[in-house]
Amino acid sequence: MADLDFSGVGTALDSLMSKLTDSIISKAAGFNEKLLAATSAFFAAATVVYFIYKAIQMIYSDRHHDPMTFLKDIAIFAALSAFTYGGSLYTQDITQFVMYAGDDLASAAVGSNSTSALTAMLNQSLQSLMTYYDNISFSISSIPSFIMAILVYVAALAGVIIFVAECFFYLIIAKFMAGLCVSVGGLFICALAFPPTRNMFSSWVAMSINYILLVLLMTLGLSLIVGIITSNVSTMATFSDCIIALVTLLIAGKIVHQIPTLAGGLSNGIQLSAVRAGDVMSKSNPAIGMAQNTGKGILAAGRGGMAVASKVMSHIKGGIGKA
Repeated sequence: MADLDFSGVGTALDSLMSKLTDSIISKAAGFNEKLLAATSAFFAAATVVYFIYKAIQMIYSDRHHDPMTFLKDIAIFAALSAFTYGGSLYTQDITQFVMYAGDDLASAAVGSNSTSALTAMLNQSLQSLMTYYDNISFSISSIPSFIMAILVYVAALAGVIIFVAECFFYLIIAKFMAGLCVSVGGLFICALAFPPTRNMFSSWVAMSINYILLVLLMTLGLSLIVGIITSNVSTMATFSDCIIALVTLLIAGKIVHQIPTLAGGLSNGIQLSAVRAGDVMSKSNPAIGMAQNTGKGILAAGRGGMAVASKVMSHIKGGIGKA
């Protein structure tokens, strides 16, 4: 089995993320244009009412009003109208920036984007596990050791799959939510024109930065985790190497849960730490939940099997001694 090639798994994940991102960008641009077209009359009416209010305030108010402030407001409205309604600057530049900024920054830092880092870790881990599997030997005199080795192999394989699935889950959330942000971005940019609604624009910017940071920090975290595993476990060819890798994956899983919290805290946006991929997947997909319960059953059965195997071996040795 050592010659099995798992590169297709990483390629499939990379292709899925690429197609998903392209689809989100195309749909988001269409949603944004339709929303702006639907609210253009309201925005124009609100603009007229706002400037009438400012003009009345300048004429009848006892306080002195600088005419330059009025001209600045006109310039702001003209710039926002040209940015959102005139041309494709938003759909071509802002949308692309929000969707790809995290991956571009990650590529500059570690030389690969989020999906490439994740697939590289998956491929390397699977190849190392196959090396460990090929080194497992079976004999009548070592049944307990054989069962333990198989259980550790199954646990490590499940740990790799669950860890990669959880990281991929967070990346999907980040891409999807970033797409929703750019879908309504034109409306929040228009909100920048009016002083009472400028906080809405600030919230939109914070959320966009949050998902950009989530992709960036997830990629950096994966790079660090891969470095830790490769520095402590070279080939995962021995039982101890597999145990060390399994413990490292368990620790890495806890670290991954804190990355969305860090991204949300840095950007003052929402924190996704309450959304745990394992919980969501097990609730939304009964097969995955069943697999998790089956894994627990396998461990329990393995402990019982080892005890039975030990008794069988003692009886065999006892029979041989009597003979």
